[in-house]
Amino acid sequence: MPPTTPASPPSHQVDGRQLQAMLHAGLMLLQRRRPQINALNVYPVPDGDTGDNMAHTLLAAWREVENQNTSHAGETLAAAAHGALRGARGNSGVILSQILRGMAHHAAPHPHLTGTHLAQALTQGFHQAWESVQTPVEGTILTVMRAAAHAAQQVAPHHPSIPHLLQKVVEAATEALAQTPDLLAPLRQAGVVDAGAAGLVTLFQGMLQALRPDLPIAPLPAPSLAHRPVLAPPSGQTWGYDIQCLVHHPRHDETTIHRTLLALGGESIVIGRSDSVTKIHVHGSDPGPILDYIATLGPVEDLVVEDMTRQAQEAGWMEAPGQETPCLPIVAVIAGQGFRQLFQSLGVCQWVEGGATMNPSVAALLRAVENHPDPEVILLPNHPHILLAAQQTARLADKPVHVVPTRDLAQGVAALLAYNPQEPPSTNAHLMQQAVEDIQTVRITPAVRDATFGHTSIRAGQILALSHGQLTGVADSAPEAAWQALLPLLEEEPYETLTFYIGQQGEMAQARALAQRLQTRFPYLEIDILTGHQPHDHYLIALE
Repeated sequence: MPPTTPASPPSHQVDGRQLQAMLHAGLMLLQRRRPQINALNVYPVPDGDTGDNMAHTLLAAWREVENQNTSHAGETLAAAAHGALRGARGNSGVILSQILRGMAHHAAPHPHLTGTHLAQALTQGFHQAWESVQTPVEGTILTVMRAAAHAAQQVAPHHPSIPHLLQKVVEAATEALAQTPDLLAPLRQAGVVDAGAAGLVTLFQGMLQALRPDLPIAPLPAPSLAHRPVLAPPSGQTWGYDIQCLVHHPRHDETTIHRTLLALGGESIVIGRSDSVTKIHVHGSDPGPILDYIATLGPVEDLVVEDMTRQAQEAGWMEAPGQETPCLPIVAVIAGQGFRQLFQSLGVCQWVEGGATMNPSVAALLRAVENHPDPEVILLPNHPHILLAAQQTARLADKPVHVVPTRDLAQGVAALLAYNPQEPPSTNAHLMQQAVEDIQTVRITPAVRDATFGHTSIRAGQILALSHGQLTGVADSAPEAAWQALLPLLEEEPYETLTFYIGQQGEMAQARALAQRLQTRFPYLEIDILTGHQPHDHYLIALE
């Protein structure tokens, strides 16, 4: 429910309830202006819908605040910062979350905020946002935030009124917004102000309106060109990939993550943190190395990977080139650069990154399904822990979704190989299900802690062989664990082919030696060795 600002609040301070009302008013104004702010985007890329991104981020902040039954100003801002980070979309959303994080850090001990407290909180919000950006650029939301914080610092010592301070903040931010085209050539060429900065001004205007509903709200500057030019993608013909996720308890600090992502080819990097959760937003022409690195940082949540070139083509912003491989009506959950390339070669053009320790949310799966151009799709979860989320996605989607319950990536490959382009998705889902039932897979992976599995004691670091959730081998080396699991299977069933998908933990030399050992024992067996590069595994082995 929308909050109600207390009647006749003291003008020299605000508490948590008033902050709730201010944030809600900012959200409502931002929601109304979403199309207008979206229209200011210079680059017509999928993550460039700044109005949508900022509104979604602030909505997540508001929902967290709404659940907090507190009148403590510091607790209200802490809840807003936490919600904003978890719901942040795009660079503008992550930066907004870091503004709130900095403000919350200063406000933490204060049940009420005076004008001086608010000015200092805005200043800390600016510094936190500036530090979150890999290469800060003037003429953006950061410039406007600096102007807003500076105005607050100038006013606070001389005028205790919070509404008066916010009015000066809005004036300074609006003036800085109008100057953004003078600071950033792409804005000047396109005849627009910065979209993220416009979103921030809108937030401040809404917050002021909650305290001074009698003041008129100034409109945002309109684009100065009726038909502004569309800039070409920075790499000539492709926009690359947009990658966003949350990492819990990351193993590296924000500076190290920044540096590593940059070395891996990352661009437009923005990293934010709230407590133990870190939000990563990065663009890259090759998502593989970036995703593989993210998988090493810690448990990953809400990971989304978007092919911005393909989405720009579907939106009519770019002309789609001829494609040798058709885009199948399939959404798959994938982990590992090798598997990503393999799935793409088989016609999967829409996927969600996920797997062990990286279970995507229903929201991420639903987004991928709804973004797929086909009116009816097949969903491959490729992990047992993702199956329920996939089934829930099928229930919530606005289009028919057929879930083929693949338990791992090797089963996903088998399902794709069974796809018949002459049949509708419903029939193909049945064909793919049959193919999955005909394949036997074995996962070779290290034990992460001491445990007892049935009657078997396992030490951390030992190598496990797992098949359909059952322990089928334990050894001190990956080849020996695989041998324990494969030998009885091959002696009991007349399998014809065996495929090794080497994971991040695996070694090619060991896989080849094991393949030779198996070939000597079973000379009729056709053995292939491929690089899957899936996290955590030595090998994923498929028998058919």
